Amino acid sequence: SIPLSSMRNLIERIEILEELKEESTKSSKKASDGINMQLNNILIQEKLNNKKLKKCFKSSSILTKDTDFNFLLNKLSKFNPTSYKIIYKSSIDGDNIKNFHSNCDGEENIIIIIETVKGLKFGGFTSVGFDSSGYELRDDNAFLFSIDRQKIYDIIPGNNAIYCNRKFGPIFCAEPDSSAYSIFIPDNYLKTKSTTTKVCYCYKMEENFELNNGKKEFFVKEMEVFRVDND
Repeated sequence: SIPLSSMRNLIERIEILEELKEESTKSSKKASDGINMQLNNILIQEKLNNKKLKKCFKSSSILTKDTDFNFLLNKLSKFNPTSYKIIYKSSIDGDNIKNFHSNCDGEENIIIIIETVKGLKFGGFTSVGFDSSGYELRDDNAFLFSIDRQKIYDIIPGNNAIYCNRKFGPIFCAEPDSSAYSIFIPDNYLKTKSTTTKVCYCYKMEENFELNNGKKEFFVKEMEVFRVDND
């Protein structure tokens, strides 16, 4: 038989273990509740920020769905945007390339959004922005996107992202010694054909003319340029 004193010690140990287990459970629950509250606050703040940022696109006639906004906002979140400001819109500023350069040259972190007459929506982003220098520029933050496909085409690091020329509008990527561009917007582009290219070395694209649904040429219906602000 077990001595009475030993039995008492055993019971005390069991009671203490139960108390410790209960205290541990309460502490874990408090910690868990605290973490959940922090996560909820973060999620609420993110939703408020996204709602605020979506309002910045209210001047866009191209981005009309929440999926369109969320698609771009998710990609651009790494730049910690506080607002998006429209700096050029073809239906307001015209399709004369001088107006594009007047409004956009020297602006950094800009999104070019294009809608074709057939309703396709795509564009590109560059953190260095355009100018009238006549030079190709590298930008490892640049990317192209298709809103219809909900796809991003990141730049392949080390390659030229954009081509700047006062005679043309926004141009993304240029094959060496050729006129093959991922996106090429000419002067008076509402009346002149714009073009996309086959799979190029600049951006991670898998199909020929993927942005324009397999077609090289397109007519622009609307083009909008937004600047990403993070002040």
